[in-house]
Amino acid sequence: AQASLFEFVLQDALVMGLTQSQRFGSTLVSTRFLELEVLLARDLSCASGRLLDSAIRLVHPDRKLNVYVEVAVDGVNATTRPARAIETENAGNTEAPIRERMYFPIEGSEPVAVRFEVRDKRKMQNAVRGDPLIGEASMCIRPQDQPRWQDACSMTAVTAESLDLYEHGNYGGVLLIRYRVEDISDCCSVLGSADDHSLEEVATAMTGVLASPAAPKLLLASRPPQLISRTASEATALASLETLIVRLRERSEVKEAETEKEEGCFEEDPALGPLAHFSRGILIYVLENSSGGDPVSVSVAWLRSFQKLFLEASPERSFRRAMSEDRIFRFVESAQIRAEDLQPVDQHGHQLAAGTSSFTQGTHRNSTSFPSACILAIRPYGWVWRARDRGTGLMYAVKTIRSQRRPLQDVAIRECAAAFRLRANPHPCIVRLYHLYFEERTDVNCSLVMEYCPGETLAQQILNRRATALRQESSYEPPKYSIRWLSQIFLALEHLHLQLNTMVMEMRPENVILTEAGHAKLTGFAFSKLGEALEATQTFGVPTGCSAYMAPEITSCSGYDYRADLYSFGVLVWVMLSGGVVDEAESLSPPVNQGFTLSAKQNWQLLEDCVLHPAPGLPLVQNEEARDLIVRLVHRGDRIPLPTHADVRSHSMLAELCLPDAAAGWGACCAWLDAGCTEAPFTFSVF
Repeated sequence: AQASLFEFVLQDALVMGLTQSQRFGSTLVSTRFLELEVLLARDLSCASGRLLDSAIRLVHPDRKLNVYVEVAVDGVNATTRPARAIETENAGNTEAPIRERMYFPIEGSEPVAVRFEVRDKRKMQNAVRGDPLIGEASMCIRPQDQPRWQDACSMTAVTAESLDLYEHGNYGGVLLIRYRVEDISDCCSVLGSADDHSLEEVATAMTGVLASPAAPKLLLASRPPQLISRTASEATALASLETLIVRLRERSEVKEAETEKEEGCFEEDPALGPLAHFSRGILIYVLENSSGGDPVSVSVAWLRSFQKLFLEASPERSFRRAMSEDRIFRFVESAQIRAEDLQPVDQHGHQLAAGTSSFTQGTHRNSTSFPSACILAIRPYGWVWRARDRGTGLMYAVKTIRSQRRPLQDVAIRECAAAFRLRANPHPCIVRLYHLYFEERTDVNCSLVMEYCPGETLAQQILNRRATALRQESSYEPPKYSIRWLSQIFLALEHLHLQLNTMVMEMRPENVILTEAGHAKLTGFAFSKLGEALEATQTFGVPTGCSAYMAPEITSCSGYDYRADLYSFGVLVWVMLSGGVVDEAESLSPPVNQGFTLSAKQNWQLLEDCVLHPAPGLPLVQNEEARDLIVRLVHRGDRIPLPTHADVRSHSMLAELCLPDAAAGWGACCAWLDAGCTEAPFTFSVF
């Protein structure tokens, strides 16, 4: 099937403007070629007459020249389509808008001779003496003298020319053209070893290879089924792909110094670069032309197929390693998000009546200004609302942070700092951050555009199961995927500690989101801190996070490290498996001394006693392995040493899950998650 695909592409004259006999040797793609665009011919006059011209003028006195251009480049010929000349505002002058692009392969660095013949297309008279010559011109292009940007895979500058046309010494008009010499060898090299380059470099290389005359046909041949079924005809699909290529290359044709900066964004934000522009263009095309399916998955399949097909066709035979699928997913998910395109929507994705997002117009001063149907959560320092990108159709959760008071400003700064690190180094068990916007003209300090997870929080899951047990007058039963979710939360913590050098400081069920795919994702980093070990200080002058989940070393103002987060993880394990205790605010917690008091330092003992020697009426954790893990995580005496990540991994409750390595990449973690979803639920043997 793949061989027949190559044969189809070869037989279909990939090189625009070339005859069937003119191809790039045995490959589909030339790494160096002349891209030439004939714009228009003006001030035209045809002195070369033909037999019966006088009779034709009598029958058709208003006949205009039907202009086409024959181009010859080192023996390779191409012809434009005829374009009827029109009169300009200057009386007696005519011009023919041609606007046709053609490509010619270039070998070596020798000067390239280019010859143009502009003719008047005739019907019957062409068979006798050929079409009349309006005028001709020639030029010489030196490839080595063409200006190029300094960076690899960058676009070649365009040169415009105005050529005078003459026919046997008679002036025939002016031909306007523009051209550039494209060299995509660097782009081929980057794509052939894409995993060794940044996604920004890959995006620039992708944009570069689209300059190849083979690109439209390769995009056509690599389309996934969801795009093929919606296309009326191959010609229509090809025309739409050519329009897509022009759109994707538009931004790359602007010099970096002239790149427009979007208001409210980091100047170094990758969303301003070719990566986001390219991925957004692909996503929008898929949404407009797909017959169904997830647009991200369809886009990934298309780009992966295109890359493989291009590398097979490329003369750069030494580079044949396609980009891994997980990086292509990250590539597509980096679509540029524009603030003005984010609209509040309800849970079904329907746009709500209220206007635009708060950080573009500054009209929403607080959460009550938003439609209630889009609000996901309200925090003391801001709110989270549901949004849809009207360009790509993708859904996001947007956290808008207010900062009228100084402590809230510190919260905003802390969360943005953590989010910026997460954006650069994501993990599938942590809610993705896609973009940050800042607004200085209102009381809104910033907005974080995050992955939208339509599922409930872990706290909601536990409370629902408590309510079910109460209605049925039965004992609380943990969710059947409890162990799987706990392992995913641990992987998120481990990634934050070891890869990002960040502590969460607010580990509780309200900050764990459950996805439609059945995964648990960690979110909420307003109280996070950077560092492997911290001194006896407290963030913002008060202990961080919720006191019920806080390690004693924090409440006692002692030095602490990542094991403070592992303590909070142990409390969360107890709450999930036992159902926890509901406080006055209807929040889940363990049996603790509330507040930041001296007695709060002994909370670990209360929890340990509840696990090992539960008093009547308190929730129970029946499984012995789970009880042992909780005690090891929360114990702060001399009997058990403080746990490490390796201790948690090797514990009998998690060891059989074969967790991916702490340094495993995105793809390995996703593969582990997918494998877990296809297996039977992890459950305890005894409750």
